[in-house]
Amino acid sequence: MCAASNMKRLLGSFEKPEMMKSKNVEIDNESSNIILPKEYDVRKAYPHCKYINFIKDQSNCGSCWAVSSASVMSDRHCIATNGTEQPFLSEEELISCCKACGLGCDGGYVFHAFEYWVEKGLPSGGAYGWKTGCKPYSIAPCNNCDGAETPKCKNTCIPEYPLTPKDDKYFGVYHHTSGSFMGFHAVRLLGWGRELGNDFWLIANSWNTTFGEKGFFKIRRGCNECGIEGGAAAANAPPVSSAVALTMITVWLLFTFTLTNAAYYEETYNKLLKEIQEKNDLEGLPYTFGKNAYFEGASIETVKRLLGFKGKFLSHTSISSSKNANLSVDLPFEMDARKRWPQCKYIGFVRDQANCGSCWAVSSASVMTDRICIESVAAKQPLLSEEELVSCCKICGYGCDGGYPDKAFIYWATRGIPTGGPYGSTKGCKPYSIGSNSEDEAETPLCTRQCINEYPYILSQDRHFGEKPYWVNSNEEQIMQELYENGPVVVAFNVYEDFMYYVKGVYEHRFGKFLGGHAVKLIGWGIENSKKYWLISNSWNTTWGENGFFKIIRGKNCCAIESYVVAGMARI
Repeated sequence: MCAASNMKRLLGSFEKPEMMKSKNVEIDNESSNIILPKEYDVRKAYPHCKYINFIKDQSNCGSCWAVSSASVMSDRHCIATNGTEQPFLSEEELISCCKACGLGCDGGYVFHAFEYWVEKGLPSGGAYGWKTGCKPYSIAPCNNCDGAETPKCKNTCIPEYPLTPKDDKYFGVYHHTSGSFMGFHAVRLLGWGRELGNDFWLIANSWNTTFGEKGFFKIRRGCNECGIEGGAAAANAPPVSSAVALTMITVWLLFTFTLTNAAYYEETYNKLLKEIQEKNDLEGLPYTFGKNAYFEGASIETVKRLLGFKGKFLSHTSISSSKNANLSVDLPFEMDARKRWPQCKYIGFVRDQANCGSCWAVSSASVMTDRICIESVAAKQPLLSEEELVSCCKICGYGCDGGYPDKAFIYWATRGIPTGGPYGSTKGCKPYSIGSNSEDEAETPLCTRQCINEYPYILSQDRHFGEKPYWVNSNEEQIMQELYENGPVVVAFNVYEDFMYYVKGVYEHRFGKFLGGHAVKLIGWGIENSKKYWLISNSWNTTWGENGFFKIIRGKNCCAIESYVVAGMARI
């Protein structure tokens, strides 16, 4: 018999079906002509894949998300190689080492487990007690026992296994799916092969051994991927012996790597301005198009670095918040949270993420700060720390390399967030440690377990907590009601090149290529020149836009701005 608390422990998936947007998969012509049978059992379709039929035991750990994911990955590896390779991939790796996946034995995200497989690779594993894999499951089976602790991440295999995790991981073959063309690259072609059902070329790069697979990489063969088969040159080297000759082949690869171009911001401005003028659309734009001092001399790397939103946009019928499921308030034509709650001094404070992809943390900490003030009727006004989220929230993502606002709110509810402040401040426990004048990409700050020396309190006494976070329905009026009743929310949107040149007015995307995802703080709405808009606080200092703020067209889901809205209530 399993106690109710233990039963709930087993249900560890954080995903909800209505929160997952289906991804369209392109099927080739040959596959689309297949006639599907009336019944199908994958165990019978691939009898040579022995682990498809293997039943795992997650024990009293909420690791179903990891166990099921690793099992599917193992099966697909066998199927793709026609049974020649049958690794039992490790759920232990996902539970203990994938910080972006969730909370280990306290639940996680299937989707991010697959992202980890693609980006980091998985070693072999096995059931509890097995000695034939790198990282077998370490939690013993039990019928009725207390909740298991999440295992610690280890960088070694079990002593009985002859390989290291680095040598035991399974990676895929590069296939270009997105990104713009940036230039030509010459590399050395060494050979070919087949991996996971994909034909590949084996290539030696010239970017040191820290790139790719110790300096080498594989790319799809037979389809002129990135123009790899479009040009080649060869020459015979002097013979080593009468029977041996060395041949070197150089191929030109149209590769999507990013070139540092300090003039990118200015050149793109000229390009877009010319395009706008050719279409006689400059006067027709609902916003003023011009240069911002914040981006002066910026390279494309610098710009993309700021766009750190890693979440997935939800469908237009995403899950509703319990706070605003029923529209019951007469909403005004315009609302500015700075005016609605004037006693909350930080609502209008514009933060500066500097050269760090921390928009997800900055916007989240800013919303949390505002909501504590609003719910306490200004009795409490802590300026919460984005530094804590960037450096210490391992489930939130990758620090300065991007993250997930929804997980930041989970961290607020479960761990609490201390006070902070802008760069150079000494008034909070953990002020932002990245200065705005840094030209180099900022590295993610190390997590510290104490406040700065100038702050009079210890970290454990300075944490502020939230309640369970929630999604707000992707509906204009429901977003407005949530904002009107409870305060600012975090929204995310797709950024295109023309957004960098917003000066004032109501932004609406018309020109330029996609650059990345960005998370910001929504603080109000209104109408300007007959255009409905959302009023938003950015995190690019006050030298960008309208003193750090901008307006974007409302009610049209412009740039997916209404497709990701998240918030949480403060615990007062």
